[in-house]
Amino acid sequence: MISSRSRRRIPAVRWCRRALAMAEKEGRSGQDMIRAVALGYDLGCRLLMALGPDLVRGTHRSEEGTASTFCSLGAAASLARLDEQGMR
Repeated sequence: MISSRSRRRIPAVRWCRRALAMAEKEGRSGQDMIRAVALGYDLGCRLLMALGPDLVRGTHRSEEGTASTFCSLGAAASLARLDEQGMR
């Protein structure tokens, strides 16, 4: 069983609203929105795994806040259809 301290929680409410706004702005489909949200979650979770618990906990940063920023970034980039150069 996974302890509650080792779980990663990324609340969708904070950043999915931003993804929805971007989807509306760009005129994207529901499928594009679902793809962007999945990418956002994946990016946020991978970021937290890469940082590790010691680099986020014990500092003034929250796991949720740090991950939500990158979740929003990934979803918005997907919906804007940015390539590698566009992301730079």
